[in-house]
Amino acid sequence: MNKRFLSTTLALTIGFSSFGMVQTAIQPIQVEAATTNAQNNAQSVAAKADQLIQTGKSLMGQATYSNSVYKPTYPYKFSCASFLMYIFEKNGVDLGTYNENYMIQQGTYVARNQLQKGDLVFFKSKKTGTDPDHVGMYIGDNKIIHMADTKQNIVISDLNSKPYYKENYVSARRVLPTLLSANPATKGDKIVENALTYKNKVSISSTTNESSLRFTAPAFVDFIYRKSG
Repeated sequence: MNKRFLSTTLALTIGFSSFGMVQTAIQPIQVEAATTNAQNNAQSVAAKADQLIQTGKSLMGQATYSNSVYKPTYPYKFSCASFLMYIFEKNGVDLGTYNENYMIQQGTYVARNQLQKGDLVFFKSKKTGTDPDHVGMYIGDNKIIHMADTKQNIVISDLNSKPYYKENYVSARRVLPTLLSANPATKGDKIVENALTYKNKVSISSTTNESSLRFTAPAFVDFIYRKSG
């Protein structure tokens, strides 16, 4: 059972079921994004990663391993993936799933020698299938925090400490800042926020009449961008 997730990459895609619209695939347009500067962004990511690590460590000795239970209240029971989903969610970041095979589709690929705090690190020990069967979060100094198994529960492990981590390493994904809400919000965030205020208020039409909130599809996008400055 998976949560459905939405991933936005500087594109505004708006669908209102009440319109009866079916959107066709549109080739993405390369744009110059209005974002927070790189230094502030890096500081925000580092601060969020430290919060995630702190939350994860606070559950050591409290949470226990369960492959089938996601329990957000004490006594906490998590799989390796639902443990990470929980600590991210508690810090305002939605991974959108509590299965590692979907987590590995989040964010962007990062090489093993370029890991930074907050990255998701995936392993596969099973000889069948292609999906990873374990995930942890990188916390710096070549270490991950993870819900290991029924005997160890939550532990911090060095990636060079056991053959398992070397031989079964699959990949790593950087989900910060991709899934991190901008603070302050970027222009793109504000455009999307403004668009959502019109949900269920506008209607589709072959002609545009802004006063009555009737739009063609492209006219609505134009309207939102103008309203957003």
